[in-house]
Amino acid sequence: MSLVLLPAVDVANGEAVRLVQGEAGSETSYGAPRDAALAWQEAGAEWVHLVDLDAAFGRGSNRELLAEVVGELDVKVELSGGIRDDDSLKAAMATGCARVNLGTAALEDPQWCARAIAEYGDRVAVGLDVRIIDGDYRLRAVAGSATAVTCGRCSSAWNATAAPATWSPT
Repeated sequence: MSLVLLPAVDVANGEAVRLVQGEAGSETSYGAPRDAALAWQEAGAEWVHLVDLDAAFGRGSNRELLAEVVGELDVKVELSGGIRDDDSLKAAMATGCARVNLGTAALEDPQWCARAIAEYGDRVAVGLDVRIIDGDYRLRAVAGSATAVTCGRCSSAWNATAAPATWSPT
């Protein structure tokens, strides 16, 4: 097994952006998501991680734009952001992405997440953001933070279903 790093293109209001510490409203724009994704592809990336921040933060969607970007890339794409139910999961899968990444939904509804993994197998990954707060490691969801109890409930529901691991310090 080898470590594969996924460069990310976060998308808000139709533009590639970077957030400060993952906080909504702290965006710095970097232009067209298509151009950013193609730049990663041209730099040799095997995967590109596309994130719909508007969907993640519940303030809209860049679904059609991200589907266009997926269609223009020759590398594998992992799609995330706002995938919290069957409809959003099916729409994400319909883009042709190689994999979706479930984050907040994995904490909020671990049983649904387990069903998604059972249905789609390795086309579903779970990505959890971890921060160090007051010396403790804490999971962070878009809607807030989770406790160790939540983590235990999630891992039980997922039944140790393995998916490729990704890690990013936030």
